[in-house]
Amino acid sequence: MPDSANTDAQSRSATRGRYRFREYHVTTVPDPLALPAFTAVCVTGEESNCGVTSGTLHTPDELTHWIAGHCA
Repeated sequence: MPDSANTDAQSRSATRGRYRFREYHVTTVPDPLALPAFTAVCVTGEESNCGVTSGTLHTPDELTHWIAGHCA
């Protein structure tokens, strides 16, 4: 006959997991010969997502202007 204390401990550990969040540091090195690329997708809408995309833009300011114009 199994020990009820051990059975309970096994079922508890099976239903409850332990999560460990580690801190990661990411370093990027931009290619000086490449242009950065930004793209936005509109996910707002009443009954479904709008889905309109900005296309490829090369500066954050261009992207911000596209978002502001689309939202207007």
